[in-house]
Amino acid sequence: MSEYDIDKLNSPIQEDTITNVPNEVEKKPNYLMAFLAGFGASVIVGIVIALIGMWTESEYMIVLCIGAVIVASVIKHFVPRKSIGGAIIGAILTPATYFIYQTMMAFNGYYYEKDGDTWFWFLLIGSVILGGFMGYNNDDE
Repeated sequence: MSEYDIDKLNSPIQEDTITNVPNEVEKKPNYLMAFLAGFGASVIVGIVIALIGMWTESEYMIVLCIGAVIVASVIKHFVPRKSIGGAIIGAILTPATYFIYQTMMAFNGYYYEKDGDTWFWFLLIGSVILGGFMGYNNDDE
């Protein structure tokens, strides 16, 4: 009886017999929590980015990119690897962050002087691509 280890039976981590590398069991997708947490993060990050933009009276692309990465990171925490659902949620909520940012800036009188339509669409489409990519590729390793 001493050769049986009950802790190994109850553990979700199993070892591969050939390489002795632990294989984690894939986590179950929780798309509702991913959407709700991503939406909450999207609103908070959009407001924070808008406050930074109004405080400094300028727009920093690195801040916008960091905000998109934060929202996408929150989403991919709740979805498994290679998840189409995660990609769709990321492609919706990451541009929502940028849209919330632009809406808050517009309501407070900030707008682009030149080529504003071009930058708006460029960054909106870029955030769709980034959110979809990060929602799909969950690299937890």
